[in-house]
Amino acid sequence: MKINNKWLKSKDTIKVMDALKCRNNQVLFVGGCVRNSLLGLPITDIDISTNARPDEIISLAKKAGLKSIPTGINHGTITIISNNKTFEVTSFRKDIKTDGRHATVAYSDKIEDDAERRDFTINALAIGLNKDNYGILVDPFNGLDALKNKRIVTPLSPGITFSDDPLRMLRAIRFASQLNFTIDAEALEAITVQRDRISIISKERIVDEINKMMSSPMPILGFELMHKT
Repeated sequence: MKINNKWLKSKDTIKVMDALKCRNNQVLFVGGCVRNSLLGLPITDIDISTNARPDEIISLAKKAGLKSIPTGINHGTITIISNNKTFEVTSFRKDIKTDGRHATVAYSDKIEDDAERRDFTINALAIGLNKDNYGILVDPFNGLDALKNKRIVTPLSPGITFSDDPLRMLRAIRFASQLNFTIDAEALEAITVQRDRISIISKERIVDEINKMMSSPMPILGFELMHKT
């Protein structure tokens, strides 16, 4: 698989990248834009991860003449806008175990910490944007292998990943339907075990996932998986 990096070179992308890379910050493209680039699919959203903290992200955007919106500042996410193109920029974060069961979230300086908090290994892929790693794929959880073998796998134990956000169970099914991928057996079992926890998720988030599944090439696959689990 080769990265289609044409989208990396647009004027707006470069302007945002250059703004964030001030002060030697680490900057990487992450998530769906990397996954879709590798699969040759359209890129609709551009997500960026950085070790810069939200306040610094806002400051750097302002200095570069870019608009920023604190869309998810409580979760470390800032939206940067350049010529009506939006870029979701999120600070690296990590989970810190406090009592062996619960975790608190803290900022991190490592992309690996941020990657393990993502839902699936195919979404934990990143592309380096700094001088020393520009265009290089960062893959701490073998997401490329999962892409090649068309598998939905969680970075951590699926029980932990789904417990952190039960919507991820439905997202696994939606991605399987969209991409015609197979959900890892351990993850499928975890969905079955934790299925009742979907009730704590808002109806709006659930409906959004089902709508995406309905517009996928194989919605029947999604419904079969929902029934199976």
